[in-house]
Amino acid sequence: MLSSREAWLREGRATYRVQLRDGVTLDDAATWCADLAALGITDLYLSPIQRARSGSAHGYDVVDPAVVDEAIGGVEALRRLSREARTHGLRLLLDVVPNHMAASAGNRWWWDVLRWGRRSRFACHFDIDWRRGPGERIVLPRLGEPFERALEHLDLVVGEDGLVLESHGEPLAPLRPASWKILLGSSSPSPTSSAEPTRDAPEDPWLARLDADPPSDEPELRLVALYREGGAFGRRVDRALSMLRGRAEDEDAQDEARLDLWRRLLMPQHWSLELWRSGLEHINYRRFFDIADLVALRADREEVFRDEHALVLDLCADGTFAGLRIDHVDGLLDPEGYLERLGEALEGFEADPYVLVEKILASDEELPESWRCSGTTGYELANAITAVLTPPDGFTALCRGWRRFVGSEPEPERALRAGKREVLRSLFVAEVEALLDEIVALPRGGSPELDRDAWRVALCEITAALDVYRTYLPPGSQDAPPRHRPEDLERLESASRRARESLERGEVVMEGPQRQRAVQALDELDRLLRLDLPRLDPAQPDREGVRAADENELLRRAEVVQRWQQLTGPAMAKGLEDTLLYRLPVLGALCEVGGEPAGVAPLGDREAFHCFQRQRAGGRPGSLSATSTHDTKRSEDLRARLLVLAELGDEWVAIAERWSERHGGKKRQVEGRPAPSPAEEWLLYQSLVGIWPARRRDDDLELLKQRLGAYAVKAAREAKENTSWLDPDAGWEAALESFVEAVLADAEQQRELDTLIERVGPLGAWTALSQLVLKLGVPGICDVYQGCELWSLALVDPDNRRPVDPAGRSRLLDELERRASADGADLLDELVADWPSGAIKLWVTQRGLLARRRHAALSAAADYLPLEAAGARSENVCAFARRAGSSWVVVVASRWIAGLAGDGRAPIGDEIWADTMLGLPDGAPRSWKDVLACDAAMTAEGRDLPLATILQRLPVALLVSAESCR
Repeated sequence: MLSSREAWLREGRATYRVQLRDGVTLDDAATWCADLAALGITDLYLSPIQRARSGSAHGYDVVDPAVVDEAIGGVEALRRLSREARTHGLRLLLDVVPNHMAASAGNRWWWDVLRWGRRSRFACHFDIDWRRGPGERIVLPRLGEPFERALEHLDLVVGEDGLVLESHGEPLAPLRPASWKILLGSSSPSPTSSAEPTRDAPEDPWLARLDADPPSDEPELRLVALYREGGAFGRRVDRALSMLRGRAEDEDAQDEARLDLWRRLLMPQHWSLELWRSGLEHINYRRFFDIADLVALRADREEVFRDEHALVLDLCADGTFAGLRIDHVDGLLDPEGYLERLGEALEGFEADPYVLVEKILASDEELPESWRCSGTTGYELANAITAVLTPPDGFTALCRGWRRFVGSEPEPERALRAGKREVLRSLFVAEVEALLDEIVALPRGGSPELDRDAWRVALCEITAALDVYRTYLPPGSQDAPPRHRPEDLERLESASRRARESLERGEVVMEGPQRQRAVQALDELDRLLRLDLPRLDPAQPDREGVRAADENELLRRAEVVQRWQQLTGPAMAKGLEDTLLYRLPVLGALCEVGGEPAGVAPLGDREAFHCFQRQRAGGRPGSLSATSTHDTKRSEDLRARLLVLAELGDEWVAIAERWSERHGGKKRQVEGRPAPSPAEEWLLYQSLVGIWPARRRDDDLELLKQRLGAYAVKAAREAKENTSWLDPDAGWEAALESFVEAVLADAEQQRELDTLIERVGPLGAWTALSQLVLKLGVPGICDVYQGCELWSLALVDPDNRRPVDPAGRSRLLDELERRASADGADLLDELVADWPSGAIKLWVTQRGLLARRRHAALSAAADYLPLEAAGARSENVCAFARRAGSSWVVVVASRWIAGLAGDGRAPIGDEIWADTMLGLPDGAPRSWKDVLACDAAMTAEGRDLPLATILQRLPVALLVSAESCR
């Protein structure tokens, strides 16, 4: 029996992403198993299942990693899903979140740290820099207004485990146990009070034990129980709580006494409650990106790994899960060490689970060879397919149009540096300053002293200049000093050179002497990041003590480098994905996670595409082949439709300019500027074409307004030019929503969109099918995002989490099977004619996935052979062969379809393809069947197959050798 890892390479596996929550439970997933198996799916890929924050819409805000979330059905529902999946031959893959947890009340680890501080047994579970907190306290940037005004919304309550601070009725933080003494000290009975005396009260022994060492929860739990019983103790506590709430008996002294009590209660806590804006500038725990509600874990520590992964490992050990997808691996201190520890923990399991990492690769980057995993989740594959389907001339036309429409030159590299520089100075101030503390404190072997501003500029510039998400320096020891990989040293040297050039060009505004000091600091920082260690005592180089000091200093510097590596990933993510992709949307299809929005990659280059696939086949063939994920900025079909706009080129630019002129009067002036801005307007028109239905109903309009209005605000906040998440401009955002409302209420605009989609819609559909068949055929594990087996025209999250219709999919599958058995040729013609229904995409998906299960040539381990075409339409096809022993498959995808059938007709038959021939490689069979065209047979003419025969009824083909069909 093959292990899971081997099977995933040798079998034609296909995963289906099930996005739990938002109305989808584990029991719902169980009801889908039979139909997904019939679709050709082999593995269900579940979003996180562990208990998440109450009301979570996605599950990446885990609060208890040891429990299957009751909100999606709990552990019993998981068992039911596992049994049902096995019944239909399906396996389960789990999304694991090792980097962070929700910093909220449901997280008992975090709550314990807030209650006990550094004495908590979980204090080392989280990535907290206690040295940087005021009085070794955790900075909580939770106040929306100054403390005195915030008191109206703050309350102290007795929770299940002790005293809890609430804001607007929601738990904010627990108080340290000793706070009971401060609270009760404020409620001593007055001489005229009839309250019972407290001498020999039952609470006294428990109050005395609140600060026990080691920490114990028992005294506080006993006090909570006494409070619940009522009596004298309960009344004393209630009087103190009343004072805090502004209901003390002495109204005149109320305000001052109340404020004083609040201060005495909050000052000794293990946390410091601060204004959210200023608190973010010196927050002292690492976050997931810039999200203060998600606190980072130290998964590099054995005890943390063990506590965090106990449930996951148990579920792998008993065979519930056959594979794991590791979320945000770049957030970990030592990804390689984590994967090694995970691999060791999984050793000996009968299932031998398959491990993937969520890693965004640059176009010239590969996963480190030493990483113990089978591959990535596939962003790089999605971008490679988009690139080969993008017409370079059309993109050039869009760039010309952008310059005219927006009034600026698209300069992606400079714009990326600017975006990263901006987020470093706004979102990651605390992280930058913490690194500066470490850098400035390092000995520099006689180098000149430099001011902190110079170091800050140098640090931000080299971070902004790094062209990958991060480099990887493993932790070292005195027995095994840390060493950079050669490729990482090259990245660092290139980043240093680009940073120096940007300083010399004046991209950062500085006076001459300031710039000179920044360049000096950059030189020093370059040596630090490359671990080029200065001698601490050059006059005595041979003394053993000096060598030992150098080794210790090397380890100290390596720790600084590793912390920097944990910053470069978030800087790239926020600077590229959540800034540049929204500032420079020349073509939205290229503005994707890991993409290059201004077309830096070789667009339309089939040789580059084939080279990428050969590298993938020889390197990490176990990677997922994904075209839509929960994180993509646009769904696969929407991107395909936008590629048609690139084919239209100047024609689309003219349409956008005409719309802009028509709607100019619908813009509002916000502080003297028209909203939306030209760049925002350009993006909105592309997005409007992207989501416009092919068969619009009257009741579609309201939902379209809601979707596009919400997207307009989110996109503008991400771009950070006119509004942002940090500084939302209510006036600008209202103007955007008003503009969308007015544009979509324009009857003439509606009619023009309907007419345009009659042409663009089918062209986008044929392009989407090409994207799909390429994904089905390339090396890797084919991945289908929930709902994308039918057309999906979705914008960025949360738009991509709208409900799906599994029942409708099942009925349509049954109908397709019935029709195919009756008259295959008639079915194919109807699928093309009725493309808006989505049946044609479901048909290609099912036939392709079933072919992957039946033919070894479509496994991840099969050879990859590029194919060339000859003839008038040779540029309009991308094709390749896969081979495993005697099993052969040929994949054919048409591209740049507007030039083939500009009126929206399908690019099929003799009229389109004429004399164009597809050449087959040496040793290839002559007889073939197209599994997408109901096994239509064809025979090669020598070593050539006519494309008019291959693409007789569909614009894509998946040919299998006739011998392998017997």
